[in-house]
Amino acid sequence: MKLFLTLLLSMTCILAPIKASYADTIYLARPKSEHDPRQEYVIQLLAKILNYGGEKTTTIKYTDHVHSRERLKQLLMEGRKVDIQATATRLDWEQDLLPIRIPIYKGLLGYRVLLIHKQHQSKFNGITNINQLKQLTGVLGTQWSITPVWKAHGFKTVTNVDYESLFKIIHFERADYFPRGVNEVTQEFKNFQPHYMNLAIEKQLGLYLPLPMYYFVTPKKPELAKRLNDNFEKIIADGSFDEFFLQQFLPIINQLGIPTRQTFFINNPNLTPETPLQRKELWYTNLK
Repeated sequence: MKLFLTLLLSMTCILAPIKASYADTIYLARPKSEHDPRQEYVIQLLAKILNYGGEKTTTIKYTDHVHSRERLKQLLMEGRKVDIQATATRLDWEQDLLPIRIPIYKGLLGYRVLLIHKQHQSKFNGITNINQLKQLTGVLGTQWSITPVWKAHGFKTVTNVDYESLFKIIHFERADYFPRGVNEVTQEFKNFQPHYMNLAIEKQLGLYLPLPMYYFVTPKKPELAKRLNDNFEKIIADGSFDEFFLQQFLPIINQLGIPTRQTFFINNPNLTPETPLQRKELWYTNLK
């Protein structure tokens, strides 16, 4: 009996740390504006993935401070304060961090409609080719992944590092349009239009470039990256990712009339060879 209790105690000591690892806390960067709705879907999906099948109980929290994109990348590289961040892919992020190469929004971030001044719809009504749009001025975030692509294709572009200021720029007619992802624009309009009442969603045009948003994991936690990748593949295989995506975005896609808009397609020269363009199940493709 004494031997049995000794063995049982030894097994308990061995198993205890393993069991404890099944409850954890994951940190994401705090949004840059209290009106920024983009993290809601990111967190809901992340929780769905990490807690798949009841394997673990994961708590997801924001960091205490807001960080610039470059500072955020440095913190991830060092494994300090931030564990995972969701962002549109960039070459340096894919090289220096652990990317989970499954587009979180099924590429919907790359489908852009335009926020414009409500009095300026007539500027866009006659546009039938992309060169006409290039004569107008767009506004984008200084450090955003889309910004160098936009400039490389010859679009007139002004930039600002402050997220909320981008909406002010349209409101005060300092640029003609602000290209927003389909997954962003309706909630942003709802949040910002009461503060900047000249904002409107342009009615006829769309632009599309392959621009996947990935989860990026600190290289200090490869086991977290593996768990995230493996569980993401599981919710793709069982159909729950598609179900979750369509539940979130099909009403918005229909509301914006995405399949019927005049759509201009743009090449993205900054994608890596590992971009899973050949996996059609990972992309939303109902475009005109």
